[in-house]
Amino acid sequence: MVKLLGNKIIGLNGDSEAIQKAVEDIINEWENKELIKFQTSGSTGKAKQISFPREAIIDSAKISGDFFNWSRSTVALCPLGLNYVAGKMMVLRAITLQFQLDIIAPTSLTGLGDLSNYDFAPLVPMQLDALLVNNIPLPKTILIGGAQLGKMVGESIKKQNPRSKIFHGYGMTETLTHCAIREIHPKFSESYQVLNGFKITSNKNGTTISAKHLPSPVITTDILEIDKGGNFCFKGRKDFIINSGAHKINPLEIEDLLSKIISPSFIVGPKPDERLGQKAVLIVEGHPDFNLTLDEIKGYLLGKTNKYNFPKELVIVPRLKYTPTGKIDRLASIREL
Repeated sequence: MVKLLGNKIIGLNGDSEAIQKAVEDIINEWENKELIKFQTSGSTGKAKQISFPREAIIDSAKISGDFFNWSRSTVALCPLGLNYVAGKMMVLRAITLQFQLDIIAPTSLTGLGDLSNYDFAPLVPMQLDALLVNNIPLPKTILIGGAQLGKMVGESIKKQNPRSKIFHGYGMTETLTHCAIREIHPKFSESYQVLNGFKITSNKNGTTISAKHLPSPVITTDILEIDKGGNFCFKGRKDFIINSGAHKINPLEIEDLLSKIISPSFIVGPKPDERLGQKAVLIVEGHPDFNLTLDEIKGYLLGKTNKYNFPKELVIVPRLKYTPTGKIDRLASIREL
């Protein structure tokens, strides 16, 4: 563990040499560079490097700090890799807002024991599930990012009913992580609240995200359903749409329905078909608890969505492809077919 207070390392515990080096590199970059570099994970396209001016980092940190009520007395935990935006931004927030941040390797989280003394921690769904399954007391506030929430995590939250507040973030490297947040525990909301300073608009062609601190508007193929108050529900991505015959299938809508009955990681993706052009295929990681048939899955979907959206094939794979940040790499997983 590396303990950081502002821009100073104040403590080292255990085998932390690699983390210490990564933190020192971030501090050095912050103190000596006008542009701060970030690496995208490549979950929705080719991985690339993006740079932001220091002022953008400061403004982004203040927006997050205002939402979560961070102060100099805040003690946060970062169990994320520092090579990508979520982990690196936590270090930069601690530097700019002058709070304490304890940084550990992602694989070391469950070994810490009681985490309830921490005010805040960003986690990926698998980390939260591991903490809940092992009955480890959670930080006071948790922000989930990196992936959509699956059935297992949702069931674990309901079963354990932790005292923590748990939020789910929407954002990307280009927006310096979260630009909108929804609460999922103790209250549950499908809608994301857009954070102060951001403006999000969406139409059938995609979504535009703008903010004064961003160098330019961010244009994505995300499909959002925005209400009159400006909050929104995430519906999918235009470039994930499956063109099956004359019918367009949004795989994320089908995945949302199937997440109620499928526990292992899975995706719905396209597969070439001579008659339809593309057909929807359900790809599931092999798991002892998964024994549903394609007919049973279609039976569950009956009445919940148009029958043309039903998967035409069920494929069990040993493991889906993942990015270095733990997100399912949809494109790579589909290519394996």
